[in-house]
Amino acid sequence: MNEQLIAFEAMLAAKDSAQWAWWTMAASIATVLISLATLGMAFTALNTWRDEEELKLKMEFKRAVLELIYALESMPEIWWYHQISIARTRLNAYPEIANRIDDDAQIYFKKQALKEAFDDATKAWLMCEHLFSDSQTDSDWTKFNDEFRPYIMRGGNKQLLSNILDSLSFKLKML
Repeated sequence: MNEQLIAFEAMLAAKDSAQWAWWTMAASIATVLISLATLGMAFTALNTWRDEEELKLKMEFKRAVLELIYALESMPEIWWYHQISIARTRLNAYPEIANRIDDDAQIYFKKQALKEAFDDATKAWLMCEHLFSDSQTDSDWTKFNDEFRPYIMRGGNKQLLSNILDSLSFKLKML
């Protein structure tokens, strides 16, 4: 073998090596582009998941508000705390009246159901409060919360609470 043939073979090997390097670079660029596309799809999926979770929280709050409306509607239009005391005393003295549907002592159970519905709504609100910050829903819930505590402790007319809940429920239908 002479030197020219060796140089020619070396040149062909270098050319093949350069072609392999070019194809390797092209494959690397394609891999980077595919990785970026995958990353974009992952961010889109995360945003969709976040939106779904926010919607679930809002739906849970809406469900809790509807349960609260139902519990408030079952209460008498006007009631006072002494009625609850009388009902509790009657239930303790005569437990069998707990099963009577139209008995005046049922107000005790209705009040308990209303308190439980309020507790559930408060828990749901705490989970999604940040989603409604600086909105009418936030101010309606705050107003309801302020009016509910005296109502559940002393009694009174449920009309104001009912109006606030109706307004809140209407705004939640817009979700």
